Amino acid sequence: MLIYLTMCGSNADSSKFELLYKNYKASMFKIANAILKNVDLAEDAVQQSFMKIIKNLHKIDDVFSNKTRALIVIIVKNTSIDIYRRRKKNYAVSLEELAIEPIDVNMAPPEFVISEESAELMKSNISKLPQKYSDVIILRYFYDYSNAEIAQMLNISNENVRYRLHKAKKMLLEIMKEEEY
Repeated sequence: MLIYLTMCGSNADSSKFELLYKNYKASMFKIANAILKNVDLAEDAVQQSFMKIIKNLHKIDDVFSNKTRALIVIIVKNTSIDIYRRRKKNYAVSLEELAIEPIDVNMAPPEFVISEESAELMKSNISKLPQKYSDVIILRYFYDYSNAEIAQMLNISNENVRYRLHKAKKMLLEIMKEEEY
């Protein structure tokens, strides 16, 4: 942990990171281990995730908020999946089979918020999207990350981020059209 703390810079960032580390390390390990089925690889995934968190530490306001927890879950999940893909395992793990609590999205993308009722509807509709699309929508509109930052966090290209955002918006519109009838 000392290495991480030296990377943080200021004392405020160091104490914020220390709280994140103490409060989320165990759950991050559980998520990574559930995906990777390997203790050593899970530890690597947690380490890499903390490196990504340090780069975005300035965007975390409240260590104990649902927003922060959701961000950490997305980062560790995607880091673990990247490691899993690189290792080219012969078996596939369905994310639905994992004992991961669903991400609690407290607000909808700003483009669609008209009232509290439509925000709840949008929250419900985002949860219907495949995970790779909902993650990008949540990171872009809920956390206000740039496409480049999302690409770095998810280890995908900027073009892939733009494509997923475009596809997710189209899928959301289709879901909304279907619910009107």
